Amino acid sequence: MDTRTYIIAGPTELHLGPDDIYKPGDTVELPEDMAAPLLADSVIVEPAQRPEGDALSAAIREAAARLDPADESNWTKSGKPRTEALEGELGFDVSADERDAALAEIEAARKDSK
Repeated sequence: MDTRTYIIAGPTELHLGPDDIYKPGDTVELPEDMAAPLLADSVIVEPAQRPEGDALSAAIREAAARLDPADESNWTKSGKPRTEALEGELGFDVSADERDAALAEIEAARKDSK
């Protein structure tokens, strides 16, 4: 049977067996018949298409804006969004360099507007 990759949407872990525990943001390979009810209940989601270039930066900035500012688990000690939190919002991997470049564009725009 064919399997596809899905992302655990959370907010709780998914237990598929004693040693198969997946946390929100983790990926899991499932056959479509097993995935269907989990998709319907929003326990898992299909991975998003990863944009490139300016679209990637825009997606990162939009995801950062959606993060709960009161949830300390979303933020680094320096106040940047954690890549894991961004990945949970976006459904694809984000590197620290990509995050930093997207945030730098915000800072540059602020400086230009002064």
